[in-house]
Amino acid sequence: MVGRKTEPKREARIIEEIIVDAHTDEERAISWHYYLEGELRFPFEAECIKQWPISPLRKGEKIRVTGLASTKHCVDGMRRVLYQLHVIAAVARRA
Repeated sequence: MVGRKTEPKREARIIEEIIVDAHTDEERAISWHYYLEGELRFPFEAECIKQWPISPLRKGEKIRVTGLASTKHCVDGMRRVLYQLHVIAAVARRA
């Protein structure tokens, strides 16, 4: 939420709950995928807050997020998915 203070202990607990049984990068990415799939409400508007070399988005560009990539793409293209999660997390912090 906008104006909501960061609570490091709460965030650490949530992260631990999400990746508790994940031992590899792929497992962590899939765990985050399932968590976000259940928590986010699509579609929503997002703004790119950081330009990444692997993304066509430019800083400040606004987009409409309609869903997450499939779990297959999550494993096959983990960098792209992690980038998407970065954008979604940035938006969630602003919501």
